[in-house]
Amino acid sequence: MDRTATGGTAERKELKLPTFRAHSPLLKSRRFFVDILTLLSSHCQLCPAARHLAVYLLDHFMDRYNISTSKQLYTVAVSCLLLASKFEDREDHVPKLEQINSTRILSSQNFTLTKKELLGTELLLLEAFSWNLCLPTPAHFLDYYLLASVSQKDHHCHTWPTTCPRKTKECLKEYAHYFLEVTLQGDSWDPKAEPPTPSPPTQGSRSGSSQTHVYPDQASHWGLCTQITLTLQATSKERARISPVCYQ
Repeated sequence: MDRTATGGTAERKELKLPTFRAHSPLLKSRRFFVDILTLLSSHCQLCPAARHLAVYLLDHFMDRYNISTSKQLYTVAVSCLLLASKFEDREDHVPKLEQINSTRILSSQNFTLTKKELLGTELLLLEAFSWNLCLPTPAHFLDYYLLASVSQKDHHCHTWPTTCPRKTKECLKEYAHYFLEVTLQGDSWDPKAEPPTPSPPTQGSRSGSSQTHVYPDQASHWGLCTQITLTLQATSKERARISPVCYQ
């Protein structure tokens, strides 16, 4: 399959997504529940696409519906992760009910989630999103940006050639994934960005393009950090290779 064509399809779908307006009265609890989803997804080794889809579902469901109790919000958050993992990841990675209830965060709340509650909430979520979970998130675009991020013709500091594109891409990938996780915690974005994006994480995914993004200061340091890392590695290897006799 042509990855460029697939990326173009995802971008067209992204432009049709509803706008995240951050109108939920429970928005102050968002960071806490995003942390829960992140911890659960890491514990179950879910892929980034599943994690970002879960946060997207939670954001937009909270935006549209009133959730009155803490347990209901827990149930919705976990159900978002279950749906996202079933859609984006392998079957053996989908969190089990025992895993969910055994986590310290849920056990400390003195309640357990039941299979009936989760299945009912999953059905409610599917109906809320018209049974369409094919929703592009930043995690879907990252691979396409990284694919074209580094080439043999790239230069550091405008004059230094890239001595090892593979290592440069590895460093860039590490920083990109870190930034991708940082964007999950954002609940605001630049309203001047064109075209308008549906959620704060999606806005952050555009750091590799010419569009405005949320964290310009952090993103601007990526190239410098990559350059420093590679320079230090090269210098250390060179010093280890040169015999002390050469300095006499």
